[in-house]
Amino acid sequence: VARRLSLRKHPECHSMAGGQAIEHLAQTGNQERLTFRLPMRQYRNCDFSFSGLQNIVNNAIVQKEKEEGIQEGEILSCVKDVAAAVQHAVAVHIIQRTYRAMLFCIKNSILPSKNATLV
Repeated sequence: VARRLSLRKHPECHSMAGGQAIEHLAQTGNQERLTFRLPMRQYRNCDFSFSGLQNIVNNAIVQKEKEEGIQEGEILSCVKDVAAAVQHAVAVHIIQRTYRAMLFCIKNSILPSKNATLV
């Protein structure tokens, strides 16, 4: 996502790694301006996948570029909001899948039913 947003060209992020740049911009972005559908919602298992989210985000970026009349590689005016929405979607996906894994472990007596924790 950082590469697709051309964050190396962003004045605040030119020397940062992609994930660090997303996190930095997300801090001042508004995650509610864009909503990305969570990946693998139809699967009730503990698997993780981010390829579907990457597709959704890429399509949203293309749409925003068209709306703003800019070419791929230029910085979107809403780049901070995109970063915040992406970071939020990734975090929620990880939380949901990890919670399911913990429930699975409790159900199968892998973790104690009381005070099950993740460290």
